[in-house]
Amino acid sequence: MSNLPKGWTVEKLGNISERITKGTTPTSYGFKYLDSGIRFVKVENIKNGEIDHDSIRHYISGTANENQKRSILQDGDILFSIAGTIGVSCLVTRDDLPANTNQALAIIRGTKHTFNPKFLMLQLGSQLSKKEVEKQARGGGMNNISLQDVSEMIVNIPPFNEQRRIVAKLEKLLHRVDACKERLDKIPAILKRFRQSVLAAACSGRLTEDWREKNTDDNNYDKDYKLPASWKRAELSEFIDSMTNGIYKPDKYYDDKATACLRMYNIQEGKIILKNLKRILLSTDEIEKYKLEEGDILVNRVNSRELVGKAGIVEKLPEPIIFESKNIRLRLKRKLISPRYINYCFMTRIARDAFEDTAKQTVGMATISQPQIASLKVPVPTLPEQHEIVRRVDALFKKADEIEARYKKAEAFVDKLSQSILAKAFRGELVPQDPNDEPASELLKRVKEERVAREVKIEAEKRKKRKEKFLIK
Repeated sequence: MSNLPKGWTVEKLGNISERITKGTTPTSYGFKYLDSGIRFVKVENIKNGEIDHDSIRHYISGTANENQKRSILQDGDILFSIAGTIGVSCLVTRDDLPANTNQALAIIRGTKHTFNPKFLMLQLGSQLSKKEVEKQARGGGMNNISLQDVSEMIVNIPPFNEQRRIVAKLEKLLHRVDACKERLDKIPAILKRFRQSVLAAACSGRLTEDWREKNTDDNNYDKDYKLPASWKRAELSEFIDSMTNGIYKPDKYYDDKATACLRMYNIQEGKIILKNLKRILLSTDEIEKYKLEEGDILVNRVNSRELVGKAGIVEKLPEPIIFESKNIRLRLKRKLISPRYINYCFMTRIARDAFEDTAKQTVGMATISQPQIASLKVPVPTLPEQHEIVRRVDALFKKADEIEARYKKAEAFVDKLSQSILAKAFRGELVPQDPNDEPASELLKRVKEERVAREVKIEAEKRKKRKEKFLIK
């Protein structure tokens, strides 16, 4: 408390709230969820301190709402998540009503005499409060805290007028941060479109038009294939040296000190990702048969229809690595074709459309076979042009990767910026203090006195009614 600014104080949330309660699941009482009616708010419906109406999927009847009277939401209530993702908060407004909620959200009510509602909501949703409640979290598959834990939370209380100034300043700053986040959120989609455009240009001849002008006599396009005249469209089988399905071994052969094995999860966006590797006990002959070499292409043969057929080029490996049965190793005739060029073809709609059309669908999974891969028709430029295409795509993708890395740094910075601003706010460092403001300790004293007076008045009225009822009898 000595670190707090002058005029601030602290108090347990339960001591300054008229009520802290929670809801329940209506199906526990025989009520069904409806497609319309009274909004039933869950943790996932809270976004940026508000109830996101568009995300609400469950509604309840008026009867179910009355059955759950204690959790009927009111204007000015603060919701605070106490199960699963702990510490998500929002402020209930008139526009949200009528509404009810379940047991994963605490309802904090009756703090308006001490707090500006938005100030308290922002404080409860800040890292300051989250760190405190996470210490109390318990549970197995889902973390949770109790209403008593919420009541015991210590909150910082500035003078009331200072709370208003802090909220006004926060709204301006956080609006700017949100606008920045919104612009940043567009970058991944832009980069994805850029990479797809590069690949489309690479596999149609557009990317190397200037190269052909300087290095060949080919300035024309074949009308039938819509490719440069020096290109051809051929089945991949023409360039395949070998294809091999991966190895299957039951769980008893898995060992942390054995040979590394690539699974379908290790193929991502044309690359082989050497993370979370499984290891399998194998014989020398098995390792020799299934080991991967630099320049091999690993094709995923079993996956969802959207992902089956994804491929990745094998780079220089740090150790002997083999591949599992859900993948196919494609080894090409390198004197005729560039594996890197073909890997880029696999990343375009050329391969994607072919595999989505021909993949066999089983329960929840799609499969492709070696013959389907062999029959894939790909655009084939001359070998020198293939190498030039790979060089240019590599360079453009490198630029995209650099932009993506900067985007991720900026995203992390912006994410921390919001919490940094909130931390300053709740340390009293965001706005100047006014010595004329009533100290929070005086405010708290007056609020408690008013509450005692209200309780005394309510009790007196109850006694009066009981007395009148007795006299009537």
